[in-house]
Order: sequence, then C-alpha cells, then structure tokens
Amino acid sequence: MKVAILLLAHKNKEQLERLLSRLNHKDVDVYVHLDRKCSFEPRDVEVPANVRFTEKRYDVCLFEFSMIDAEFELIQTAKRNGEYKCFILMSAQCYPLARIDDIVSYLEAHYPEPFIEIIAPTEHNYVKKNFKHVYILKKFKLN
Repeated sequence: MKVAILLLAHKNKEQLERLLSRLNHKDVDVYVHLDRKCSFEPRDVEVPANVRFTEKRYDVCLFEFSMIDAEFELIQTAKRNGEYKCFILMSAQCYPLARIDDIVSYLEAHYPEPFIEIIAPTEHNYVKKNFKHVYILKKFKLN
C-alpha cells in the first residue's frame, strides 16, 4: 500500500533532515512544502530518494488561508507523482513515536477505516473549547 506524507516545514533544517530520514520507507513518499520565509532552501536539505519538495512555496501563517494553500499544493504535488491509499498531513515539528514500518503495517491492516471524524462545534468539541476566540472560527462563521 502506497502512503503519501504531506509535510509542512518552516524551520530547523537539521530537525527536518532527521525526520525525513525517519520516514524513509519503500511504500512511503514524502512531499514537503517549505515555507517561503524559511531561512534555508530545498537544495540545502539532505533528503532520501522518497522525498519531493513542492514547486510553489507560500508564506504560511497560522490560522490563515495560506496554510490551506500550502496543504492544497502538497495534495496536488502528490497526485501528480503517484497513486496513494493513504495521505498523512503533518508538521515538520512532529516526530513519529513508532517506526515507519509499524505505521505502514498498521495502515495496511486497517485500510479503508477512516481516521478523521467530523463533528459539530459544540461545547464538548476540542476545537470549540480550546480555540473559541480564534479568528478561524469567525472566518467560517462558527458560533
């Protein structure tokens, strides 16, 4: 089963390189969006063969639509380069607690089980409870 990891990166070149080496697997392709304001360029990053950078780079700001633009660029880049059963969106500040072999095996064993649930923004919802004063809730007109 082919897996695409969509990675948003904006700092810490050494940490990014360590993460990319950890995600190296024959059934995994990693697509990286490097923020336009990043202090290093894609050519400066040592990457395994399964890593590609997006051509377009956005100046991403938290809770702004620029983040969606970067995510959409990652999806388009992945779709142009392969066929995948699973897409994983993560930040370059994340680090997997399990080995990539175990993650791929788990995804294969549970395919096509969904891992995302969409629920209404109620008082018991994590997003509503923790981000109720954030701009994004107003942008989507969530009360």
